[in-house]
Amino acid sequence: MTVACAGPTATTLTPTQTVTPSEPLATHEPPALPDAADGSSGLVAYVDPDGQLTLTTPDGLNTRRVTVGGGRVTALGWAADGRRLAYIHAMAPDAARQLAIYDLDGRAPITLTLQLTDTWVAKTLSHLVWSPNGRHLLLDGGTGEARSLTVVDPGTGATQATLSAHGYAWSPDGERLAFGQGHPLPTPLDIGNGDALDLAVVTIGDPSPTRLLEGSRQDLYMPRAWLDDGRLVYDHIVYTGPEDASRTPGSTSGPWWIRPDDDPIEPRPARDLPPDREAVLARLPERFRNPSTGTASWSPDAEALVFDAGSGSQRGIFVFDWRRGGEPLRIADGTLPAWQPRERAIDRPLGRASERARP
Repeated sequence: MTVACAGPTATTLTPTQTVTPSEPLATHEPPALPDAADGSSGLVAYVDPDGQLTLTTPDGLNTRRVTVGGGRVTALGWAADGRRLAYIHAMAPDAARQLAIYDLDGRAPITLTLQLTDTWVAKTLSHLVWSPNGRHLLLDGGTGEARSLTVVDPGTGATQATLSAHGYAWSPDGERLAFGQGHPLPTPLDIGNGDALDLAVVTIGDPSPTRLLEGSRQDLYMPRAWLDDGRLVYDHIVYTGPEDASRTPGSTSGPWWIRPDDDPIEPRPARDLPPDREAVLARLPERFRNPSTGTASWSPDAEALVFDAGSGSQRGIFVFDWRRGGEPLRIADGTLPAWQPRERAIDRPLGRASERARP
């Protein structure tokens, strides 16, 4: 994922401003939701047309809402344990976003008190990403090319780090974050905010990032993914002017990869990568190969994926058999699908002691 809001170019720990929930969470006993027949398919979370967080089985036959009320959920994401589901919600379009954690083990969703220094960022939070170890939660906000990132404790909402980034990727152990770090040039570039982009990494709790690759007027670096085998995959953009931005460093096509702990760092062409958006679109039927096809998430066994597509009231959630191909199955109306991870796929009926929340 390449993301890009104005802000400090170094990681900082800052004084905090509390953003409190606009109203308490209401609780209701929901109907039970059994998992899929094979017991291993997990659940799919998504946002329904009314803006409510909803869970369904991958066949779309058994569905219930997690939230009720007038607010809207704008982002969601599963922790790697498959038991905690975080979501961002707001009571009005111009209201500060709030973060809530839903625990599938039976506890009601809890809205956390965020400690954000910038009210504009609080109103523009649009994405969240758990660290692989579940100890940190990254919130992505802002409207500019560099994103304003806030890393928080998912248990308390306390801020652990803030930074401005052009692209980001969690390390496999969940304790480091790679990001594209801007640094000013004597003569600004005529793109973005004019900064060069370094490839940098920061350890959560340490305010000093480490620069892995130094950007320049011609060379811009943005992370793409940090793989389980330790490879940090990144894009190297060779920029020669406003009419010519190429992803071809020298004569060799990208993306590239490094091992951040190597000394010296040795960039290598990246191969054998997980399917990216282009590969996913190429495998889908032709009618889905367009910008309306959005968020995609893999099943626990990596044999299928769920994605959203369409526009307006016609936007829907589809499940696609990656191995066999064919026509995707429409399982619901809505957006932002996320498949429950493999590590803790639900192995018992869900919802016996669970509760709903008002977002």
